[in-house]
This record gives sequence, structure tokens and C-alpha cells, in this order.
Amino acid sequence: AVFLVMLDYILSTAIEGKPFTVTDEIVDGVTCLELALRGLHLAAALSKGHDVLGAVIKRAEALLLGGSSCLRGGRNGNKMRRLGARVLGALAKQTPGTATVWLQQLDASLGDASPEKRAAAALSVCELLREGVTTAEPAKMCQKVLSFLIAPQIDPDSAALTAACDGLRRLSERKPLVWEALQEGGKEILFDRVYGLSTPMMDADSVEVGTSTADLIYASWRFLGQLAAWDGDGSKLCLEKLIAIGRRNVSEEALAAMGLALCAVISDPLAPQGEIAASRAAELLRRLLQMAGDEEASDKAGEVTDAADAEDGAASLARKRVLAAERDGEQRCGVVWLATLMRRMSQQQLPLPADLVTSLSRAFVR
Repeated sequence: AVFLVMLDYILSTAIEGKPFTVTDEIVDGVTCLELALRGLHLAAALSKGHDVLGAVIKRAEALLLGGSSCLRGGRNGNKMRRLGARVLGALAKQTPGTATVWLQQLDASLGDASPEKRAAAALSVCELLREGVTTAEPAKMCQKVLSFLIAPQIDPDSAALTAACDGLRRLSERKPLVWEALQEGGKEILFDRVYGLSTPMMDADSVEVGTSTADLIYASWRFLGQLAAWDGDGSKLCLEKLIAIGRRNVSEEALAAMGLALCAVISDPLAPQGEIAASRAAELLRRLLQMAGDEEASDKAGEVTDAADAEDGAASLARKRVLAAERDGEQRCGVVWLATLMRRMSQQQLPLPADLVTSLSRAFVR
């Protein structure tokens, strides 16, 4: 009860939707809105099996489904909307009947004129489906969110597109609903769309992209990677295409996002710690070791360098510099993605192949 009283003090301000709730930082960079959402998420966990569950649900509905303008979220809008969807997902586990009603409300919001409302609805719909909330036509709801990317009925907005990618990725981590909702030829259309979104970052002559555009691009990579995990052997093709895109984007943020996307591709949603996941992880380890500069990759690079050495003049020097830059970029990608993959393997308790230990040590030392 004391916790709810304290939470109400913050919620009352957030529900009013005043601008300072999303701009003014209370402590350590945390805004009033974020504190309210985190408080609700904690309350959802603490109220399990408790008689205050109904009170927590009413507060969540008032903030997240009551038409409040607070979920515009300011400069951290995407983060706030994701956190709001997690709150509804946590409550859906305990009140599946109420969550079904939420789905009906959110279904109507998917076509709202406001990009922020469409974004919040897409994230929440995917989160509720992820938690197993039943609906008459789950595939149809997936297709509505997918249409944000494939066939938008409303002018696309980066907020709504990013939310669609994030939400569909979260759903695909547990269920194949998105994969099943893709109609014939949908995979190719979706990949072309993601490749098109990545174009601004792959064009060397383009200006630096903004934060919202970068967030969208990174989210699309991770979604495509997670979706490909359901494709069996077909995931290998997606893996190579993502690596090709990743080689052309070597900023720290891009490398981190692509590393997570590659880890998603080789995962097995049905058995995260099973043999298939372990086999895919080992195969990707070997692939990345070649990029990071193991002995085999170094020999190939040496052959190219020797060929360049045989040439004379300025053309040879220019070619050497280009080759060196390409090799350094590829090694950097390989090492960063190896570190990301090994961290994921540790989290999933996947075995590390004994024959790769020495090569891994050599790659990281270099």
C-alpha cells in the first residue's frame, strides 16, 4: 500500500502529460515518465497473487491506454514506449482475460493518425502476443504490424517503423507468428525493405544520419536476424547478407547492433540451449574467426598483398592502402562480433568448441 501511494505521486504527474515529465531529469538521467513506467513494471511483478493487482492494472490502463500524451517520450520516445509495452506484457501474464480486451483496443490504434500512438500500439500488441494472450486472428494482427514495413497504408514514420521492428523482433524470440504471417514472397520484400533502410549508412557520400534514423536501421537488422532464426537452413543466406551490410557500417553502435542481429540469426527459439543452437554458434564462430584474422585468413591476405607488391608506382601504393583499410575494417568487425557472440553463448550456456580456443585467443590478442 505504501508503495502504491508513492507510485501514485509520480503517476499523477505523468498521466497529466505535462512536457516536463519527458524532458526534466529527476536523478541520473531518469525522467519522471521513465520512473513512473519502471515503478509500474515493478508493481506488476510485486502484485502477483496479491489483492492490489486490480489497482495496479487500473493505473497501467490510465497511463498507457487512456490517451495520455506522455508516451511521446521526448528524445527517448522509443525507449519509453518499449518500457510501456513491457508493463502491459508483465500484467498480461496474470490477467489474460483483461489483456484480450487490451488487444482489441490496441488493434484500433494501429491505424491511428498519430505516429506515436501507432508506435505504442505496435509494441504493445507484439508484447501481448509474445506473452500468449489469445485472440481470434493473431496472424492478422501480425500482418497489420508488418504492413508498417512492407505495405504502409499511412505515410511511414521512423517512430512507427522502429516500433514495428522492435515489437516483431520481441514476438519472434518466442513464437513463429510473424514468420507464419509472411505471405509468399514476403521474406524477399521484407529483406529488400531492410536493405533499403540501411542505404543511408552504406553510402559513403551521404551525410551522417540522425539518431532516429540510426535507431530504425539498427532495429531492422535485429528484427531480420531474429526472424531468420525460424528459417532453418535458409538462415545461412540471411547471415551472409547481414555480414555484407555490417562490413560497410563500422561505427561502434552499428557493430554492436549487427553483432546482436547475427546472434539472433543463429539462435534456436524452440530450444535456446539445444544442439541446433550450439551447432549454429560454432559455425558462426569459425566464420567470424576468418574475418578476425586467423592463420587461414592471414594467408589469403598475404597473397593479395604479395600481388600488390609486384606492381610499381603510385597505383600500387594506393592499392595497398585500400587493401590495408579493408583488412583492418574486416578484422575489427570480426573481433567485435566474436566478443558479442561469445557473450551470448555464455548467457545461453552453449559449449565453446575446444578446437577453437587457441584461434580465439590469437584473434583477440591481435
